[in-house]
Amino acid sequence: MSQLGELLRQRRETMGLTFTDLQARTKIRVKYLEAIEKGDFDVIPGEVYLRGFIRSIASELGIDQQEAMQLYHQDIAPQGEEAADLSTPAPMQAVPVTPKPQQSETLARSHSSSRRNRQQPANASFRILWILLLVGVVVVGVFLWDRFLGQPLVEEDPDLLPPVDDPVKKPEPPTPTVQIALQDPQAANPVYLVHPGPLEVVLTAEGDTCWVGAKADTTSQQMTLNPKGQASLTLEAQELITVRVGKPSALRLTINGLDQGIIGGNNSIDLTVKLKPSP
Repeated sequence: MSQLGELLRQRRETMGLTFTDLQARTKIRVKYLEAIEKGDFDVIPGEVYLRGFIRSIASELGIDQQEAMQLYHQDIAPQGEEAADLSTPAPMQAVPVTPKPQQSETLARSHSSSRRNRQQPANASFRILWILLLVGVVVVGVFLWDRFLGQPLVEEDPDLLPPVDDPVKKPEPPTPTVQIALQDPQAANPVYLVHPGPLEVVLTAEGDTCWVGAKADTTSQQMTLNPKGQASLTLEAQELITVRVGKPSALRLTINGLDQGIIGGNNSIDLTVKLKPSP
């Protein structure tokens, strides 16, 4: 197991996480997680994906990303050195050739050709040196980009799990506006028309006690409201609420959450709250 894989395994097991748990957190498939812990980096589809996976796993396990990348470079360092040894050409050995006796003109051409042949190995060595220098500059540039400029861009992989999108919340329908109309403000027994339903009436005693007898649709009840005790009564109905009020000057009326104020008056009255018929 590689140094990086050993560190990831120890931290994952310490946190009590399985590969399935880690897949749910990082969106990286289990086969890739197992391969990285085993050091089988060739399983990952490309160097860019591998680096991105290592950073994501380290961040999820609370490991410093730079430390994880250093361990990765140490794990692959022997492979890089072997590749460099194989890519270095073996030194060329000159084979001595004994020239045959020739005429003076042929010997002159032979000496000129020998000088050119001696210059060719020097030119080839110079080209190889330049190539190695360019390769070194590219490698250092990639290393600095990866180390100091953050995580590289990772293209979409069809094998990766898609992110879980939050469900789109549908807007709630607006609450209909409550309309309340007092039929005849001068009438002794007030009648309120309400739209829309259902109906809710709250009677609250203020300053003094008040007896009420109420009927909500088909349910009847009566009681004495007292500011120092049972101060309010809530009535609910679908179509009709009627109330006999003993002392209207001590009673506050609220219909469907809208305050209608103190009813007023010292004589008992019959109060009616009903659903306004549809036009």
